[in-house]
Amino acid sequence: MFVRHNTTHLQESTLRLNCVIQAMTDKQKYYYLYAEVCETLPIGAIDLLVRSGFEEASARTLITVRQGRLINLPLLIKLVEVGLPDYNIPEFLRPAPAAAAAPLFPR
Repeated sequence: MFVRHNTTHLQESTLRLNCVIQAMTDKQKYYYLYAEVCETLPIGAIDLLVRSGFEEASARTLITVRQGRLINLPLLIKLVEVGLPDYNIPEFLRPAPAAAAAPLFPR
């Protein structure tokens, strides 16, 4: 009886956790990923990214993303991919795909 109750409780907890993960905003994903890599992300990742021809953001912007002053999930993911190539970013921490552009007022 106790084992069945424990198993059911574990399944319910897992289901709740999956719902929470699916409902995460990009800001929450940024902080989750930042907490995982903030101590191991090398400062040289910014230099590598800029020298490789990355033109989406300036070095100053990348520095503020690395310091946690600017919340920008796509830029943090780029920094992690360059600075920590062995780190596999979980799929649930990636930005949500943009919804298909549907007209607001259909004709």
